[in-house]
Amino acid sequence: MDLATTVIHESPEFLRRANYVLDVDDIDAVRAEERQLNEEISKLNEEVQTYQDKLAFHRQKLEHYTKLLQDAQNRKKDACSALVRDQRLLLPSSMRAVPNEVLSNIFIQYLAMIHAKESDELRRSHSYRCLWIQTGRVYIPHTVLRLVCRRWNSVAVSEPHLWQTVPLMMPPSAFNPDLGASKALDDEYQGHVARNIARARTLPLDLQVRIARKKGTLSPSVVYDFLRRLMDLLPRTTYLNLEFESVTFDSDEDVLASIFPLPSRSDEFAVTNLVAKFLDSPQCKLLGRWILSLMVHMPMLNFARLPSMRGSLHATEIFPSGACYSRLSTVQLRDTTADVLAGLFACAHSLTGVRIDSLWAASANFPLLRHDTLSELSITEHNSAYRLQQFTLPALRKLEIGNPKIRAWSTHLRDCVLQWPQDAISRFFTQSRCLLTELVIHCRLTEPENIMPFLSSQSSLHLRPSPLGQRLSPFSGTYVAQHFPSLRTWMSLCQSSMMVSERVTRPC
Repeated sequence: MDLATTVIHESPEFLRRANYVLDVDDIDAVRAEERQLNEEISKLNEEVQTYQDKLAFHRQKLEHYTKLLQDAQNRKKDACSALVRDQRLLLPSSMRAVPNEVLSNIFIQYLAMIHAKESDELRRSHSYRCLWIQTGRVYIPHTVLRLVCRRWNSVAVSEPHLWQTVPLMMPPSAFNPDLGASKALDDEYQGHVARNIARARTLPLDLQVRIARKKGTLSPSVVYDFLRRLMDLLPRTTYLNLEFESVTFDSDEDVLASIFPLPSRSDEFAVTNLVAKFLDSPQCKLLGRWILSLMVHMPMLNFARLPSMRGSLHATEIFPSGACYSRLSTVQLRDTTADVLAGLFACAHSLTGVRIDSLWAASANFPLLRHDTLSELSITEHNSAYRLQQFTLPALRKLEIGNPKIRAWSTHLRDCVLQWPQDAISRFFTQSRCLLTELVIHCRLTEPENIMPFLSSQSSLHLRPSPLGQRLSPFSGTYVAQHFPSLRTWMSLCQSSMMVSERVTRPC
């Protein structure tokens, strides 16, 4: 090996490639590598931008949740401070020294006021109807008591008298189209009801039943199951409030008749007070017959408030065959007809009081409505005096005409004016031969002098002013003073009044 070759072989790389000239293949290889590197750089730039965007998004989420966490911590701090403050206020409270028995009585009085208010307000609201669907909880006002403190919760749960009033609504399956979800909701709802009833132990129940649906029709099977569960509770129920509102069924009459389960002959229900309300609908006659059938199995029933019942040519179509309400003493009816009253008088031999909102006129050949024990009759219809000639009531002692809840501003209306038909009144008292001791008139007389012969013929009557503050009599002082000299002073104060609301009672 010569010296030149040795020198070139041992020279550094840059010296060996100093005079090296790239050929075409080498240039293409370099360009290809450049393109590949540019593509990789572009992809890396895109990934970097993507991660930067994600980082900005998560940074915003982090700031948002950090703020929420701080707000929650602040609310927790405020709640803890309020709890500590309330606990300090309760420490010296005299309520802590109240025995459980006294606290239970306070709760009972509170719930009595709540139930009385809710019957007119909350029960009619949409929130009450959908409360179970929205909260999954059977509505009871005890919740307010149970959330105060552990002691109040313990007293409320352990006092059976607080759980005697049981609200029953349609199960969730009546409102939820999802059958699978409805079954679970129904089971949970029935569990809540059963638990509340169990807390009442062996005490009698006050059932507040409401069947309503604003849209669509109710499934007959759902209604039947609900009514069967209701009837299972009737043997230990003393107060029963049934309310049917906007109830419609998409079934023929034969199917509808099978919706309402009838009790067996051996069934006896402990109900003493019954209130039934439902609006006029194609099913109202079936509802009425079902309620009257239940009443047959209530031997202790004393009071009944019934909805409008209008009969036909055959009263037997309304009352069950052989029906007898042996202890029923007081009945309140809305619109009704003479044949319904005739059937009621035939089934209830111990009646002492009847209140009717409106009585339809009977045919000319319809027999008189006779009852030998009825002592109080009230008809709120303004022209009810003409209907008296349809009755024969030898035991009548109190007669009330007109609406006692009429407002003072409506006294000028035509519906609040009463004409006193002397012929009809005379015919009624002639055929009844009763000794009236109390007369109440809640409307304005068009001709007050027409009533004076009747008052003078009733020796057992004695006038006294009504306890209602502004509702005084428009009777002429001259006529009253002539027949009742002892009332001359009182009547001189009543000559300018516009409203009749007199009570006529036997002297003490």
